[in-house]
Amino acid sequence: MHLRFVLLFMTLLSLSTAKEWRSGTWFDIDIATSVAHDTVVSVPQDLYNIAVTPFTHPLESLSFLGLTAGLVAVDYPLTLAYQEWVEKPLDLYSLPTLFIDTPITHGADSWVVFGMVGHYLAGFALGDERSQVAAVLAGKAVAYSFVTSHVLLKALTGRNRPADSLATCTGSTSYDTCSPFDWGNWHAPYWESNQYGTAMPSFHLTMYFAVARVYADVYENYWLPYLGATLIHISDIKGHQHWLSDMVAGALIGTFIGHQVTSSYFGTTEGGSTVTILPRAGGLALSYDY
Repeated sequence: MHLRFVLLFMTLLSLSTAKEWRSGTWFDIDIATSVAHDTVVSVPQDLYNIAVTPFTHPLESLSFLGLTAGLVAVDYPLTLAYQEWVEKPLDLYSLPTLFIDTPITHGADSWVVFGMVGHYLAGFALGDERSQVAAVLAGKAVAYSFVTSHVLLKALTGRNRPADSLATCTGSTSYDTCSPFDWGNWHAPYWESNQYGTAMPSFHLTMYFAVARVYADVYENYWLPYLGATLIHISDIKGHQHWLSDMVAGALIGTFIGHQVTSSYFGTTEGGSTVTILPRAGGLALSYDY
């Protein structure tokens, strides 16, 4: 049942595209090698775009910060309403774990991980370039989301998570708070899951929306990837435990990351600056053009 749903979703997604993609033979090594090569050589451009674009587009960055700050100011009533009117009705909806239950493939996350793996394997078996590109770029987007939101930004913001019930101000850990202004609980970057000072931004929404943006760009279809990201997010919705501003920030950061990944891969970055890996005698070299 679950696999049939995924196959239906991918079939609908593939119906609309204006870009021409290569379609080779079964297990076409040339296409797979080409996709792998382009994926690797675009990594420096990915990192450059993610690090530099917020500074080269100050209006968009200030708009993001302004929106986030505005939501923080009214986070208590908004998150209270969210807990009462969104989380409670949807609390019974939960996607089962697919195949193997591990820290990175638990519950809804397994649908993302195994969805990408299965999509790549299907694309490789069928010699379909677009499927392979979508899957590997989504994988890169997940990795960048983890480093950006989970490792770096959570440590820098140090915001504590809201109590499970803001209505009664009761939480499951001593770190939970009823104040949306409980920031500055700084800590060393966490590589594992930890409740202390890890509210802002939501890593899961960063990851889900980064993957959604990659698939939206590759398949030129926005409503299906973002619908999928939303359905995955609301699975076990109370378990995420975030302020509303954390979730909005995570979704916007994820969308940004996903777009930078596809932009660098397809060579559509703005501003004319490119960073690439070039083969040289005895190894590789970085090239920066502006």
